[in-house]
Amino acid sequence: PREKLQSLLEACRLLEGTQIQSCQLGCLDVQGGGADHLLPGVILALIKGRPRQLFSTLAYIRRYRDPDRLASAAEYHFTTLMAAMTFIERLD
Repeated sequence: PREKLQSLLEACRLLEGTQIQSCQLGCLDVQGGGADHLLPGVILALIKGRPRQLFSTLAYIRRYRDPDRLASAAEYHFTTLMAAMTFIERLD
């Protein structure tokens, strides 16, 4: 589960970095960033990217990753991914 989590976190960091660059260039009308701006970007990336087996990968990480090691940035990005997946699952 550690390697799977690392891959997902790296993808979130790349998306977050892209959003920060966009803010600095003035392409987006946002201040700061954070979860309010990261979550919609993650949702859009998941919808457009259609990653295979993402749901089962997240379930695997949640089930087998030691909760004590899922802290700080890892927990933040994992929670963001779970929220994005929940949002997408409930779309009509």
